[in-house]
Amino acid sequence: MHMPNQCHFGPEIKQQAVEMLDIKSNKKMLQNHLIHVTGKPVILKDLHNLYTKSKPKSKCDFQELVDAMRRMKDAVITTFVDGNNVLWAIFFQTLDMKNTFKSYPELLFIDATYKLNDLQIPLYVLLAVDGNGESEIVCLWIVQCEDKEIIASLLVEFKQHNDSRSLIKCVMSDKDMTERNVIKEHFPQANLLICLFHTMRTFKREISCDKLGISQSERTLCLELLTKMAYVQSETAYTTLYNEFRQSVPKIATDYFDDNWHGIREQWVDGLKNSWCNYLNRTTERNVLMPNLRALSPGTPE
Repeated sequence: MHMPNQCHFGPEIKQQAVEMLDIKSNKKMLQNHLIHVTGKPVILKDLHNLYTKSKPKSKCDFQELVDAMRRMKDAVITTFVDGNNVLWAIFFQTLDMKNTFKSYPELLFIDATYKLNDLQIPLYVLLAVDGNGESEIVCLWIVQCEDKEIIASLLVEFKQHNDSRSLIKCVMSDKDMTERNVIKEHFPQANLLICLFHTMRTFKREISCDKLGISQSERTLCLELLTKMAYVQSETAYTTLYNEFRQSVPKIATDYFDDNWHGIREQWVDGLKNSWCNYLNRTTERNVLMPNLRALSPGTPE
């Protein structure tokens, strides 16, 4: 599984990529071009990180955002800067958010939304589920660059302000290994679950004709079997489909699956996840939150 920050482009390739992003080129086409030219795995998060690091930071935009947050009574606002005093992340939690997490700490969702504000940077949303099964925001992170050090710093800050952190039983996020490894380091007692939406999206991205050198019909068969595996409700049903998968698809596809997914099936297979405290939630994509997120995000276009 490819992780962000693995791509090390030469200066010429990097400059060309930034120039293409400057003129709003199609990111998917640029991604495929870079894979072809460099022979290295590239994901869209790599392009976001590359573009973010290449641009001068707008201090006035961030200052306006921080000032708006500080006007909220009893809110915790912590900023993180690099060695050049450039702002890289903002931690934001109101007293209501903190009290909600204290009441419902068992299941924590961590997910990033993109292009939700005029600053065009990721907004990480941490959610809990209340007694009525409704989504409740318990913390917000605004992050310039999603690397291990920044995510770790934000988790340390979250732990510092939330005594109920030790009661977390499950954390659901995507398959980003950098993010998940850091989460496990800071919440060792919690079971990690992978969002079904992100699971299926990752399958479609990684099981590709270009990456694996397989035919379109072979790819279609792989995705059909993987989709069935994701929705099974028992270990027996999973094993049956897994054996069919190994017998039916090219070895390069089974190697990818065995290396990245088979050993952690209890984290992403629907029926196997239900043995943990997930309250039958399959995904972090709880769209009911979007109006609230926009209201909390200064500078969001109407």
